Amino acid sequence: MPLSAVFTWTETRDVVNIVVPLKTATRASVDIYVSDVFVKVNFAPYLLVVDLLRPVDDVNTVARFEDRTLHLQLTKLEPGIWKELQHTASKKELVARRAASMEAKSERDAKLRKRRSDRAYDDERSALRSQMAMEEGERRELEDVKAEEKAAAEEEVYRTLREVEAGAAAASAAKGKRKTKRRTDAAAGGSGGGGGGVVVEDVVAGEADSDDGEAEEAAVAPIYESEEARRRAEAA
Repeated sequence: MPLSAVFTWTETRDVVNIVVPLKTATRASVDIYVSDVFVKVNFAPYLLVVDLLRPVDDVNTVARFEDRTLHLQLTKLEPGIWKELQHTASKKELVARRAASMEAKSERDAKLRKRRSDRAYDDERSALRSQMAMEEGERRELEDVKAEEKAAAEEEVYRTLREVEAGAAAASAAKGKRKTKRRTDAAAGGSGGGGGGVVVEDVVAGEADSDDGEAEEAAVAPIYESEEARRRAEAA
């Protein structure tokens, strides 16, 4: 049969403090249970059982170990001075009160675990969505960078093509100007007494000499014909 543990307690309007010396017990060997109206601390061979006078907020109970001593801080549901720590009733009533309190705590703990599980699930989903959003943002950023690089490369190609086409057009225009200049120079030489003009003039001069010879022959021929006629006439 366990031994009853020794404890002390104090209170304020808002909290109840219970201090339990743990003797030689270690922290790992201490089992603590707190519901709204029931406190149990088990550290073999000692056992502490307290039926609280009024309800406390068991969810926010604080347990602190210090110098082999357990300090429990219980927050009152309704502020006020109790003056007495424990509820007084028959054993049967106390057992029923404890059972109801423990059952209510089990239901609250189950709901709390579910809320925590749901919260963890929601947090996990939120983290997953955040991760997906971040990856989507990174993907879009990468696509934007690739698109910018592609546009820059295409612009560079188009710029190079424009430069090549402009150079070809300039070269073609310069070549056309040189041909026009040569034709202009040739025409100017023909009219101004250049080499080409001399040839033309020589040809013209030759043609003129030929005409003069023919004229001379035409002029001499009648003379010859007259002599022959004269000779025939003389011979006759």
